[in-house]
Amino acid sequence: MLRSSVPWLAGLLVLAACGDDAAPPDPAPAPATAAPADAPRPAAVDLPLLAGRLLGDSPSEADRDAARTDPAGAVAAVLAAASGGDPRALGRAPGALAALGPPALPAIAAALRAPEVTSRRIAALTLLQLADGLCSRGEAGAVLPALAAAEQDPDPSVRAAAEHARRRAVGDTSALDKSRAEHDAALRGNR
Repeated sequence: MLRSSVPWLAGLLVLAACGDDAAPPDPAPAPATAAPADAPRPAAVDLPLLAGRLLGDSPSEADRDAARTDPAGAVAAVLAAASGGDPRALGRAPGALAALGPPALPAIAAALRAPEVTSRRIAALTLLQLADGLCSRGEAGAVLPALAAAEQDPDPSVRAAAEHARRRAVGDTSALDKSRAEHDAALRGNR
């Protein structure tokens, strides 16, 4: 008797869930974290100033948090500041962008199509730095199309970084393994 009642029970549950007789759902309550209409809004962030601090010697977590409120703006400001000619800022830019985390991925991937080669290089190096984490967290899909397109970039450094980043983002470490084996063989040969 139990076996024959199981399909009937399943059918009843489907009808109850999908039928026309179902009561309309209660309106969703307002989120507890919603700010009242008269609450002060956070002050606008001075992105060029923030980018300078992010590219400085020791950016604070507060600066990174401020950048995460507008990741696309922060990425653009860091790229603009790093392209200004200061070699230290240029060298720090991939790390500064990587520290912004997953919310910045779309803007970093979009920077692979920037008209300025410096911005494309920084974006490719940033994604190369993040690639292993993207693979392990399953976030690579957000950047793979942009990396694949960047493998056709006219600049050889962008192409190389994009290719390595794409491989590492999908878990392909064959080029890295080969390089390590060649390095180890060279070290053994010099002994």
